[in-house]
Amino acid sequence: DGRLDGLIHAPFATYAHQRWGLAAEARSPLDAEELPALLEAGRLAMLSVHPSIRTLDPQPPRAGGHLVLAVGADEGHLFIHNPSGFPNGSQSFARVPWADLGRFYAGRGIVLGSYAD
Repeated sequence: DGRLDGLIHAPFATYAHQRWGLAAEARSPLDAEELPALLEAGRLAMLSVHPSIRTLDPQPPRAGGHLVLAVGADEGHLFIHNPSGFPNGSQSFARVPWADLGRFYAGRGIVLGSYAD
Protein backbone atom coordinates (compact mmCIF):
# COMPACT_ATOMS: atom_id res chain seq x y z
CA ASP A 1 0.00 0.00 0.00
CA GLY A 2 3.05 2.28 -0.16
CA ARG A 3 3.14 3.33 3.49
CA LEU A 4 6.11 2.97 5.80
CA ASP A 5 5.78 1.13 9.09
CA GLY A 6 8.44 0.66 11.72
CA LEU A 7 11.78 2.20 12.43
CA ILE A 8 13.70 3.85 9.62
CA HIS A 9 17.31 3.01 10.40
CA ALA A 10 19.32 6.03 9.22
CA PRO A 11 17.30 8.65 11.16
CA PHE A 12 17.42 6.44 14.25
CA ALA A 13 21.22 6.17 13.98
CA THR A 14 21.41 9.98 13.89
CA TYR A 15 19.07 10.20 16.88
CA ALA A 16 21.11 7.66 18.90
CA HIS A 17 24.24 9.70 18.25
CA GLN A 18 22.62 13.03 19.13
CA ARG A 19 20.70 11.79 22.18
CA TRP A 20 23.18 9.36 23.74
CA GLY A 21 26.49 10.12 22.04
CA LEU A 22 26.71 6.62 20.59
CA ALA A 23 28.53 5.79 17.43
CA ALA A 24 25.61 4.50 15.36
CA GLU A 25 25.68 3.46 11.73
CA ALA A 26 22.74 2.23 9.67
CA ARG A 27 24.02 -0.60 7.48
CA SER A 28 22.30 -2.17 4.49
CA PRO A 29 23.59 -4.62 3.68
CA LEU A 30 24.96 -5.82 6.99
CA ASP A 31 26.16 -9.33 6.30
CA ALA A 32 25.64 -11.91 9.04
CA GLU A 33 29.28 -12.95 8.56
CA GLU A 34 30.36 -9.53 9.88
CA LEU A 35 28.49 -9.85 13.16
CA PRO A 36 30.94 -11.98 15.19
CA ALA A 37 33.82 -9.53 14.62
CA LEU A 38 31.64 -6.50 15.42
CA LEU A 39 30.40 -8.09 18.63
CA GLU A 40 33.90 -9.24 19.61
CA ALA A 41 35.06 -5.63 19.18
CA GLY A 42 32.48 -4.51 21.75
CA ARG A 43 29.83 -3.26 19.39
CA LEU A 44 26.14 -4.17 19.46
CA ALA A 45 23.86 -4.55 16.47
CA MET A 46 20.15 -3.90 16.14
CA LEU A 47 19.05 -6.36 13.47
CA SER A 48 15.94 -6.46 11.32
CA VAL A 49 14.44 -9.94 11.68
CA HIS A 50 11.01 -11.50 11.36
CA PRO A 51 9.19 -11.60 14.74
CA SER A 52 8.84 -15.39 14.55
CA ILE A 53 12.54 -15.64 15.40
CA ARG A 54 11.30 -16.09 18.97
CA THR A 55 10.11 -19.59 18.08
CA LEU A 56 12.60 -20.31 15.28
CA ASP A 57 9.63 -20.83 12.97
CA PRO A 58 10.70 -23.20 10.18
CA GLN A 59 8.92 -21.09 7.53
CA PRO A 60 8.57 -17.39 8.41
CA PRO A 61 6.54 -15.48 5.81
CA ARG A 62 9.41 -13.05 5.15
CA ALA A 63 12.60 -11.68 6.63
CA GLY A 64 12.65 -8.44 8.62
CA GLY A 65 9.97 -6.34 10.23
CA HIS A 66 11.10 -6.60 13.88
CA LEU A 67 14.22 -5.45 15.73
CA VAL A 68 16.39 -7.47 18.08
CA LEU A 69 19.69 -6.59 19.71
CA ALA A 70 22.65 -8.85 18.89
CA VAL A 71 24.82 -9.02 22.01
CA GLY A 72 27.20 -11.92 21.45
CA ALA A 73 28.19 -14.85 19.29
CA ASP A 74 29.97 -18.14 19.39
CA GLU A 75 30.83 -20.64 16.68
CA GLY A 76 27.30 -22.04 16.52
CA HIS A 77 25.01 -19.21 17.62
CA LEU A 78 24.16 -15.54 17.61
CA PHE A 79 22.94 -14.31 21.01
CA ILE A 80 20.11 -11.78 20.93
CA HIS A 81 17.90 -9.80 23.26
CA ASN A 82 14.38 -9.88 21.84
CA PRO A 83 11.77 -7.61 23.46
CA SER A 84 8.95 -9.84 22.20
CA GLY A 85 10.67 -13.10 23.07
CA PHE A 86 9.39 -15.44 25.74
CA PRO A 87 10.74 -14.95 29.30
CA ASN A 88 13.21 -17.67 30.28
CA GLY A 89 13.42 -18.77 26.67
CA SER A 90 13.80 -16.49 23.70
CA GLN A 91 13.97 -13.06 25.32
CA SER A 92 17.39 -12.58 26.99
CA PHE A 93 20.56 -14.02 25.52
CA ALA A 94 18.44 -16.13 23.19
CA ARG A 95 20.55 -18.48 21.10
CA VAL A 96 19.85 -18.37 17.37
CA PRO A 97 21.78 -20.98 15.40
CA TRP A 98 23.74 -19.42 12.54
CA ALA A 99 22.17 -22.02 10.24
CA ASP A 100 18.70 -20.64 11.08
CA LEU A 101 19.40 -16.90 11.10
CA GLY A 102 19.02 -16.41 7.35
CA ARG A 103 15.32 -17.34 7.43
CA PHE A 104 14.57 -14.34 9.64
CA TYR A 105 17.32 -11.79 9.04
CA ALA A 106 16.76 -9.10 6.40
CA GLY A 107 20.48 -8.32 6.06
CA ARG A 108 20.27 -4.83 7.52
CA GLY A 109 20.59 -3.16 10.88
CA ILE A 110 22.21 -0.51 13.02
CA VAL A 111 25.69 -1.00 14.47
CA LEU A 112 26.10 0.68 17.87
CA GLY A 113 29.22 1.42 19.90
CA SER A 114 31.19 4.18 21.51
CA TYR A 115 33.56 6.60 19.85
CA ALA A 116 36.30 5.36 22.19
CA ASP A 117 36.28 1.94 20.47
